[in-house]
Amino acid sequence: MPASAQGKPQQQQAAGSAEKAKQPSQEEELRKQLEDAFANRRRLIAQISRLKGRLAYKKNESDALSKLVEMNDKYKEIGRLKHLKEVLEFKISTEARTLDEEKALLKKLGDVEARFKEAITSQRLRKKAELVEQDIAQISKSIDETSAAIDQANKQIDELREKLAALTKPSSRPRRKQQAPSSPEPFKINLADIAVIKTKKKQGQDGDEQKPEQARS
Repeated sequence: MPASAQGKPQQQQAAGSAEKAKQPSQEEELRKQLEDAFANRRRLIAQISRLKGRLAYKKNESDALSKLVEMNDKYKEIGRLKHLKEVLEFKISTEARTLDEEKALLKKLGDVEARFKEAITSQRLRKKAELVEQDIAQISKSIDETSAAIDQANKQIDELREKLAALTKPSSRPRRKQQAPSSPEPFKINLADIAVIKTKKKQGQDGDEQKPEQARS
């Protein structure tokens, strides 16, 4: 087989090992998720802090506007003053009258216009107070939603911490006890073994006695 063909599987195996090494482990993935969860919670806390600051400002603004509206209720006359203004303007532009009558109408028209402007200002204050109340309601809703999101972020952080702790803590399974090596049984000799040993010993002694006699002969 050519060397290039033999090297191909090895190269593929090495590439596969390198690819696996690049992939994050389960612990690394959990740590990344935990880091993102902490960053999200910090963002939400900063957001709710800004919202509470806006809410405090809007409430102060609402209190000030409410006092002004209570002191100036001329907006209630805006319809009547508008009609009176139109009537006077029509008379002045269409009817012939003496100079004194003309001056009197113009003076009356000036007074009506001044009161009408005050009524318009009062109406604008009232409208602004209503808009501020709407802002307060919207900001309060956003605070509630952000607070719920913070609670959810805390729950997610706790769950990730538990998973990471379960993954990284040592195994709690009891280890199997190793059996101690059994001690050797004590050497036992019975009566039959003793008899055999004595017989072999005697035979050995008899053989030793015969050897000198054979040498002399």
